[in-house]
Order: sequence, then structure tokens, then C-alpha cells
Amino acid sequence: MGHLTSRFVEHIRTWDTPSQVALVIALCLLVVSLFVAALGPDNLRQPSLIGFAGLILVTQVIVMWGNRVMVTPYTKAQRHYMAGEFDDACAILQQLYQQNEADLQAMTLLGNVYRQLGRLDESEHVLREALNEAPSHHFPLYGLGRTLLTQGRYNEAVTKIQQAFEAGAPVVIQFDLFEALYRQGNEDTLRTLIPELKDAAAEAHRRLMFQYILFRLGERTTLDDNLLREGLPHWVASVEVYAHTPYGKVLSEDVVEMQQLTASI
Repeated sequence: MGHLTSRFVEHIRTWDTPSQVALVIALCLLVVSLFVAALGPDNLRQPSLIGFAGLILVTQVIVMWGNRVMVTPYTKAQRHYMAGEFDDACAILQQLYQQNEADLQAMTLLGNVYRQLGRLDESEHVLREALNEAPSHHFPLYGLGRTLLTQGRYNEAVTKIQQAFEAGAPVVIQFDLFEALYRQGNEDTLRTLIPELKDAAAEAHRRLMFQYILFRLGERTTLDDNLLREGLPHWVASVEVYAHTPYGKVLSEDVVEMQQLTASI
């Protein structure tokens, strides 16, 4: 009960000021009406009870209104992650994890945040823990696949990303599978994906890597100028994060070549 009360108080602190003031007034009136109903004159007790019941409804409305923009810790962390604010996301998710309040989604997001920060061993550990809870869920399967890829463990990465796709992950992760197969050196399987991905939608950095691999395979003679400008910063940043891994070293060579192509535009 005490824990629930403290969490409710924490939520109230996030409300806008008018909602907080309205709740305080409603609670004060509830106390007054209850006092009058219990100890006041007989002719005021019934009106006080009616008023008490009405104030309860008003209080519930105030609480719902105050919580209209309530954001869960996971949602906050997710927003930080999408904004590239990985340290902030990590701080929120680590607290949930250490307090044993992290569910499957929170653990998976924490594993992904660790990867973005270059903390790959921790990323693998948390993602495998998430998979222990849901062995066939595409979210942790894909996250682990990406972590294994950045560790340079390409065979395992291909397996996990394939499993994620088969488990219902979005089609876009086939771009990641394409890269993993390329790092693995599996050219035959790689080429079977080309027709599926040529017209598929994806972020600039994914499409840039796809075009670059086609360039390396002799399937293209140039890369799209806009993709080079928009997608290259992602891979430059990735080189810095994963410089200590085999993946980071080969990616660094790719980025140098992409930069040379950019310079020729």
C-alpha cells in the first residue's frame, strides 16, 4: 500500500498546476463533507453524503485529467532512444532493471541501448535474459542478432536475425540480414534477397548499406547521392562506437570508401 501511495504521489508531481490545485481542493472538500456527514446536525448529514458521493466522482475525473499526459518510464526511455539520447534512456531502463521492474520490452530496449553505447557484453547478457522469458519473440531475437553482428559474430547474427524475421519482425530487418550475410561472406544467399529489397522502404542508412554492398558485389556502379549524404553519418558514428570490435574495423574500411565516393559527388 505504501509503495502504491508513493507512486501515486510521484505521478501527481508530474501533473500540470491547475490539476494539482483542483485535486487538493476536492480532497479538502471530501474531508469536510465526510466530517459533516459523521458529526454534523441531522438535517445536514444526508446532503453531506450526497455531496461526498459527488465529490468522489469529481476527484476521479480530476485524476483521469491529470494523468492524461502521464508517460511511463519505458515510454520516456523509448523517446530518448529515438532521439539518440542513449545515456538518458540507459539511466531510466537500468533503474527499472535493477529494481526487477523491467518487462520484456524494457529489457530488450535496455539491451539495444547498451549496444548503441558500445557496451556489447552487457547488451548480449540482457537480451539473452529477455529471450529466456520469450524465446520466440522477434523483438529480443532481432536485438540480439544486431548485437552479435556488432561483435563480429556473423554466423550467430544471421541465425538470430533470420529467426526474428520468421517470428514476425518487420520486413525492414531483412536489410540487416543482408548486411549480416555480406559480413558472413554468404554471397549465394545474399543475392537471393536482392530482388526483395531493391524497392523496399527503409531508413537512409539501411538503404545506403544495401546499395554499398551491391556496389561491392558489382551490381551497381554508383551510389545514390542523397543516400550518401543522409545515411553516411550513421555509419561514421557506428565506427566510433564499435571501433574495438572486428565489425568496427571492417566497417571503418567501408566508411572510408563511402567517404571517397561522397567526395567525388
